[in-house]
Amino acid sequence: MKNSDKASEKKNPFKETGGKGTTTWICVIFFVSAWMFVLGIFVGRGTSPVKFDIENLQKELAALKEAVVKEGQERFKIGRDPASAKMELGFYEALKETTPSALHKVKQPVRKKIALPQKKAETRPVQTVENSASSGKQTEATASAGFTIQVASLKDMKVAAELSEILKKKGYQAYTVSVKIPGKGAWHRIRIGHFKNRSDAADILSRLKKDKYRPIIIQE
Repeated sequence: MKNSDKASEKKNPFKETGGKGTTTWICVIFFVSAWMFVLGIFVGRGTSPVKFDIENLQKELAALKEAVVKEGQERFKIGRDPASAKMELGFYEALKETTPSALHKVKQPVRKKIALPQKKAETRPVQTVENSASSGKQTEATASAGFTIQVASLKDMKVAAELSEILKKKGYQAYTVSVKIPGKGAWHRIRIGHFKNRSDAADILSRLKKDKYRPIIIQE
């Protein structure tokens, strides 16, 4: 046990005298610096009875400071743990590897395309076109339709058929058209011929009047 304690004491010679030695050296340096400062003041004024070699004193003081600093550095190196030193070196190397560009890289947000609402095609009613088409058909029908002569309109179908036969015998192109009238029922109209215009039907109209009929020109 004693041998192990002695070995540990030999390995760590700075454990006991580390803090006290540093404090005493600092006190010595402070005292010497203060004494040199006071001597400098006296020498500058010419009041000091003793003459000192200031340059040599400054050199000795600088050498003393260097010795104290070196001793502190050596103590620091000896007392440090090698594992912690390796960790610090690895940390600094990692900092060197990380470039500023990598640190400041920020992902730019991806702009999403916003689908704008499409305008619906306006569907205009085609009533005007249909009305114009129907009106055009009506005008064409009226233009193509001709005229006829209506001799009589009778309720009894047999009487209407007999009158049509009489007119045919007299040389007229007679025919019968049956029409249903709301509230009155079916009526049978006796008509003669097909004409393009009224002037073509004028001769037959006057002839029927001479035969004592009451004919009228109507549009088919």
